[in-house]
Amino acid sequence: MSYNSGAYINICSQEKDRVRSTKREIFMSEFINAWRKEHGQIVGALSQVLQLGVFSDAGQKKLRELERILEGHLHSEDRDFYPVLKKAAETDIGLKRQLTFFAADMDKITWEASAFFRKQNHDPANADLPAEFDKISAMLKSRISREESLLMTEFEKVKRSASALSVPRP
Repeated sequence: MSYNSGAYINICSQEKDRVRSTKREIFMSEFINAWRKEHGQIVGALSQVLQLGVFSDAGQKKLRELERILEGHLHSEDRDFYPVLKKAAETDIGLKRQLTFFAADMDKITWEASAFFRKQNHDPANADLPAEFDKISAMLKSRISREESLLMTEFEKVKRSASALSVPRP
């Protein structure tokens, strides 16, 4: 029986590539799961504030927590989520349109949420706060729903495609 070291090395290399690809897919899946979990925390905090009331001490505390959650989540998306989609959009005009729409939407939500939190931090008894909170709450819930149904699906597609391309075929 002869030993073909070249074939053995090729098989080992393919197996290593398959394992790396699987690890990348698990890692990306973990990102998606983490972002969905954060979305759940955001929606939960929004609901809790509505139940507690924006003027109550508990509601004020939950608003501060919500602000921290939102800041961390947006930073994570800006660092790990949107760059992947923007890169893919360089060759996908439909995705590029979606991202343009989502960016404009996020600018509006960010402006509204920032204005709300500034007002809430400087004048926590402002009579406009409940109505403004209702507005940003609805905006955020809608955004999360659209992001999960459209962009996370695109993200998963892009990552699957990138994993498939990066694994050498025999």
